[in-house]
Amino acid sequence: MNFPNLPLFAAEWIRVLGANIRYFRFGTGPPIVLLHGLGESAIIWAYNLESLSKKYTVYALDLPGHGNSDNPKWKYSLNNFVEFLSSFLSTLNLENPHLIGHSLGGMIALETAFKQPKQLGKLVLVDSAGLGKELASFLKIMTLPLVGELMTMPTKAGLRFLLKQVIPDPQGIPNDLVESLAHERNRKGNKQSMLRILRSGINIRGIHSHLIDLLRLEYLNVPTYVLWGRDDKIFPYSHGKNAAMRLPRGRLTVLDDCGHWPQIEKHKEFNRLVVEFLR
Repeated sequence: MNFPNLPLFAAEWIRVLGANIRYFRFGTGPPIVLLHGLGESAIIWAYNLESLSKKYTVYALDLPGHGNSDNPKWKYSLNNFVEFLSSFLSTLNLENPHLIGHSLGGMIALETAFKQPKQLGKLVLVDSAGLGKELASFLKIMTLPLVGELMTMPTKAGLRFLLKQVIPDPQGIPNDLVESLAHERNRKGNKQSMLRILRSGINIRGIHSHLIDLLRLEYLNVPTYVLWGRDDKIFPYSHGKNAAMRLPRGRLTVLDDCGHWPQIEKHKEFNRLVVEFLR
């Protein structure tokens, strides 16, 4: 599987809440904003941009503390990420954008939808955080002092170990993806930001309980599509199933033979399903 790097010449920059944020913009039409997961960047959407940009203007950004964006000295809380996203949308004057969030990005997108539902279009949650208590043991271990620092060393070998927890089939991990993520992880401050974000929401006992409130889903009046890999080792697909049952305007698809990265592992099916839902 060849991994298509995002073209460097397409990168744009914007200042949001005092931080320089890198993003990529593709296509024309109604806006879609793509939000990646913890320790990732905009490159995680490289397999999806072409399909989505045929009828939409797609914005793929590096969240603060990730990729080539700044590492601001914020308190990395969920509320601060929601404030950041709201400022990003308003600074670019994006009206009623669709939000597609993966993992951490899904939790940010969902919380944003709760706080400003009338300002958004539709919502797509991809193997999202915040929909259940269970999560991979290695993430809990990474919250321990020193242990987390060792486990997140930005080396290709270390990243390949972590990515094996994400994608069930090790042969499905593109070398170019590992190299791109390793390069970005090596940027000054990125590893520290990743651990600060992780430890703000997780400890050795698991996800902080205040980040999980499934009862609220019954009151979310935003069309929501939940997509999940059946073999996800990070968050079990039961999280998506339980969430979709509570959402008054929810839809669920569970992809077989797929882990935590449906947008890469099953990108053709992923693109088709998302476009059909948004249309």
